[in-house]
Amino acid sequence: MTVDCPSCTRDFDDQEAMRIHHARTHGESLVEPELSTCDHCGDEFEVSAGTEGKYCSRSCTGASRRNRETLTCEGCGEEFEVKPSDADGRRFCGNECRSEWMRELDDRDCEMCGQTFRPSRDSRRYCCRACRFEAETSKPRPDDPDMLVWLLYVYEGHNKTETYRRQRAVLGNEDRMYRSEVVERLEEMGVAGRYASDTVNAALAADASSPDETPGGDDTWRQYQEGSS
Repeated sequence: MTVDCPSCTRDFDDQEAMRIHHARTHGESLVEPELSTCDHCGDEFEVSAGTEGKYCSRSCTGASRRNRETLTCEGCGEEFEVKPSDADGRRFCGNECRSEWMRELDDRDCEMCGQTFRPSRDSRRYCCRACRFEAETSKPRPDDPDMLVWLLYVYEGHNKTETYRRQRAVLGNEDRMYRSEVVERLEEMGVAGRYASDTVNAALAADASSPDETPGGDDTWRQYQEGSS
């Protein structure tokens, strides 16, 4: 099957070859031009090959570079200019001012566990990832420490270290466990260790009317999964 040229009697093996012939021989491209909207003036224009397609002309490109917003650095207090697209949330003129400002931050208390810590970035409200995860969860946490450890380790798929950190973020000072205690309890419940997979699969397959498949016969984990307290 061949492709005929619309302006002469020649035919070609494929569409691309015919388009190249038409542009070279008849001086007209049959390829639909790519259109874009200028980021500066808003006019629609044809995008030239090899360009980003952001501005319709050199004058608009130059004008966009001159269009800057003036901000005041929270570190050194000096004014600096940025593109409007980069202005939202910008607080410092550079990394040096940001780092110096961070070094002068006072210690703060974690909003989840209350532990005092030195923030490593200005947006941090929690002492660790575990506390942040706990603060952002929409599911209720059981009061029973064993059940909490069970849920964190099995049903949310965390490892022993993360389970240890997160139980400390939730439980009070009297109930918080050492890492060795967390591991010991997980092994006693059968969710960590040699027979862990069999125990976990049995619990997941248990019917809601048979709470004995969970530690101590407690069906709190089902309420947790259903999003109820």
